[in-house]
Amino acid sequence: MAASVKTRKVAPSKSYPAARNVPASIIGGGQSIYEESATQQFPLGYKVKVGPDRTFVYASAGEALYAGHMCAQALVCGATTTLQNTNGVAVAAAVGDTRIYIVAGTTAQAAGVFDDGYIDIHDDTTTGANFLYKIKHSSALATSGTSSYVDLYDPIHIALTTSDQVALTANLYKSVILSDATQASMALGIAPINVTSTYYFWLQTWGPAPCYPPETALVNTEPVTMSDNADGGVGPVSSHTNLPHVGHTIHVGTLDEGAIIFLRLDP
Repeated sequence: MAASVKTRKVAPSKSYPAARNVPASIIGGGQSIYEESATQQFPLGYKVKVGPDRTFVYASAGEALYAGHMCAQALVCGATTTLQNTNGVAVAAAVGDTRIYIVAGTTAQAAGVFDDGYIDIHDDTTTGANFLYKIKHSSALATSGTSSYVDLYDPIHIALTTSDQVALTANLYKSVILSDATQASMALGIAPINVTSTYYFWLQTWGPAPCYPPETALVNTEPVTMSDNADGGVGPVSSHTNLPHVGHTIHVGTLDEGAIIFLRLDP
């Protein structure tokens, strides 16, 4: 005879824990996603999840920003005036060094411009070899001489000669701007509030987000990208085939008025 199987009725819970929603302060006593701050409260690039489906990254504003507008990386990768992309190694470096002596390209760079940014090292002795390291601090970079340097968080694993070159970018979330109608820099996220230039704020990078469609009313579920019609806007990918998707439409809204997209940049 088969053994009987006892069953037990489980009463459903009378209440389910609510998903964490937008708090007054994201980190205990910290800055809300609806607040800007004249002083830095968190490291640039610090990421938080709000609720089950939204992600925000701490950033600073390089100009006045507007709520619901797409923001992008600072022009010329955050450098002063000139893209720093073929800088020479000024002094040979050994495996294990954390300081690399380099010169600026065309325009001198102030101290700290590239703090917590990145350096790409092009090894001249190996065809196509490029290595990326995170910058801890950059000194003032002169266009000549051998005293300018960047300090790295990690020691280099290859020796460098003065034939090698480097490229520099500032922290992606430093001095962000409205996405340019010429798409001159990489889209990073959407500002949830109006932000004063030089102030710090939480930039949304993932999840349901407001947006500004200056070209045409968005079609439900269609993929969207940066607009070439107005700074900070978004438009249909079908009209901008060479640009990357930044998300998909949730709520179509109308031309020049509110719409909602599911932002898909950094989860």
